[in-house]
Amino acid sequence: MKIQLLFSGEKRMTIDRRQFFRSIAAAIMSVAVHSLFPERLLAAWDEKSAIATRFGTKRVENSSAIQIHIPENAENGGYIPVGVTTTIPEASNITIFSNANPVPLIASFDIFPRMLPDVSIRLRIKKTTTLVVLVHANNTLYRATKEVTIKAGGCNG
Repeated sequence: MKIQLLFSGEKRMTIDRRQFFRSIAAAIMSVAVHSLFPERLLAAWDEKSAIATRFGTKRVENSSAIQIHIPENAENGGYIPVGVTTTIPEASNITIFSNANPVPLIASFDIFPRMLPDVSIRLRIKKTTTLVVLVHANNTLYRATKEVTIKAGGCNG
């Protein structure tokens, strides 16, 4: 039995039933294997081990050149706008961590040479936490923190 896959235009591709089910099984296995990694690799970690896993043993310095734009008192943890900007030259990555979430690594943004080091994201945060922002530049990590108080949890809390 042949299965026809239709693409846009007049291109058609036919595969037999065994190939079709093999590709579906491979896709399911791939999703199953990859879904295990984030929880196993990042769940229940403290800040130091999460940073060491993401960046290795690079030197970490506190920096006032990183600005975290987040409301200090959030009414609803289900929708919190967060912005991060930095004036550190040659910044190549901005990463956001929070120990209050089940997975401490919230987001990681690669900054290319012609980009402005200015990122924004909306977060769901379960409870009051301290956000840790790391900026990677010149083989050094620069760190800034900011505490946010959550009045109503955004992750079923």
